[in-house]
Amino acid sequence: MIATSRTGSAAPPARSASSACSSRCCAVELAAGSMSPPECQSAARELAALQKASMSALDRLLQSEEQRTDTP
Repeated sequence: MIATSRTGSAAPPARSASSACSSRCCAVELAAGSMSPPECQSAARELAALQKASMSALDRLLQSEEQRTDTP
């Protein structure tokens, strides 16, 4: 399940792709109740692709940080 804030509080400053992913995930979550089964399946595939892209981006960031901290 995707964790999202439903309090209506202001979101922190946007961070390009991360913010777009979060916004899209939230929009899909909110619309899921009114989707047909094929639409839900399509949305699930889209969310899985977003998750994969997000994890890949995080891996790249962590690798960059590791390389910086390993260099004297």
